[in-house]
Amino acid sequence: MRFIATNIPRRYAAMINKKGIAALKELSPQALAMIGPDLEKFFDPTVKAYAEMASKMGGHVPPNMLNIQTAQAAKDATMAYFSLKNFNDGDLLFHFEGSYHSNYNQGIIWWINKIRPGLKISSVATVMQSEWDKMTGEEKATIANYTIVVADNMTQTKR
Repeated sequence: MRFIATNIPRRYAAMINKKGIAALKELSPQALAMIGPDLEKFFDPTVKAYAEMASKMGGHVPPNMLNIQTAQAAKDATMAYFSLKNFNDGDLLFHFEGSYHSNYNQGIIWWINKIRPGLKISSVATVMQSEWDKMTGEEKATIANYTIVVADNMTQTKR
C-alpha cells in the first residue's frame, strides 16, 4: 500500500494568502511543482465552498478575502492534483483530509471533477450529534455519501 502526501507546503499557501494568485509568479519551477497546476485554470471564487467562506465571517469580511479563498483553493487543487497524479484506473484511492475539503462534494471533490470528470467518488463525513441534530434533511442527505455521527462527548484531538 502506498501513502502519498498531497498537501501544498504551508509556506506557499501562506504566500497566496498574503499576495493572492500573483504569488505563483514569484516561485521557482521546483516550488511550482509542489502546487497543483490547475489553480489558475479553474479557480472560481463563486464556487459554494469558497463563496461561503466570506458569509461565515459574520459581516467582517477582510479586504484580502479573495486571497484567503485562493489559498484555500490552492490547498484543495493541490490535494486533488497529487491524488490524481498517483491514481491509476482500477485503483482504490482513499484520501484522508479534514471534512471541509470534501463535504457537499466541494473542495477536493470539486477539483477532481474539474480536472478529471467522470471518476466514481464517494466521501465520508464525521459530525457530532449536536451538529447532526441542527442539520436540515437536505444537508444530511448531501454532506457525504456516508456519514458517521459521533457522540458530543467523544474524545477529540485539540490543536
